[in-house]
Amino acid sequence: MIRSTTWTAALAVALSPLFFVASAHAAPVPKNDDITNAIVITEPSFSDKLNTGAATTAPDDPVCFGNSTTVWYAYTPAVDERIHLDTFGSSYDTTLSVYTEGSTEPLTQVACNDDAVRALSAIEFQASAGVTYFFMVGSFGSGNSGGATRFNFEVDPPLELSVQFDSGFLGEIEDAFLGYTVTCSRPATVDVSGLLTQKSKGLTRSAPFEFGPINCNYEVSDGVGPLFPDTGAFAPGNALVDVLASATALDDGETVEFADAQKIKLGN
Repeated sequence: MIRSTTWTAALAVALSPLFFVASAHAAPVPKNDDITNAIVITEPSFSDKLNTGAATTAPDDPVCFGNSTTVWYAYTPAVDERIHLDTFGSSYDTTLSVYTEGSTEPLTQVACNDDAVRALSAIEFQASAGVTYFFMVGSFGSGNSGGATRFNFEVDPPLELSVQFDSGFLGEIEDAFLGYTVTCSRPATVDVSGLLTQKSKGLTRSAPFEFGPINCNYEVSDGVGPLFPDTGAFAPGNALVDVLASATALDDGETVEFADAQKIKLGN
């Protein structure tokens, strides 16, 4: 079982196209449209929902894969800490970037991201005590409008891991192929092993599998196979996948395990 956090909930919402419903009225200009009015974050976990359809771009706004319709947030940590930011749950192609006040330029870029998961953005970075960081959420490219926006902030989120197997299909000699999706809350390397089992016509057929390490940058989908049963051949119908996976975070080496038994269907 994996730990549940607000970040995980945000990721689930990000994959739902129905999270936001378009308003019938024109959106107002967001109060944090300019960096001088950045929303100041004071808690270790923060999430904001707003409509950036009427947001503007200041002449001195920095560029991160474009800078259309920008809005701003700010945070000053009291101690050194790792920070996670994302736009999971937004309805358009976002960009996300981090800045500090520079000595020769108005802002110094710390990080910039586009398309961490599909068209949404995410950043992990190490923050220093007493330094004020500015976070810019923008729309991709030039001249693109914003829309329903969700900005998520969390200090040192725990590493979480999930592995989901889809329905499989049978090969020409009744071997099996399985599709899977690995989801991790922070970039990590993941190793997966398991056993595919099917009971049919009085026989129990099984085939072990193992793959990895794979690089999980929040989400990766792929397949494994062919899997050859130890007795007879796999047949169309129900089957069971027992899966055990482990992940190691790329930033700080944190580890977590995932174990589950998942029912699937095998088909031709």
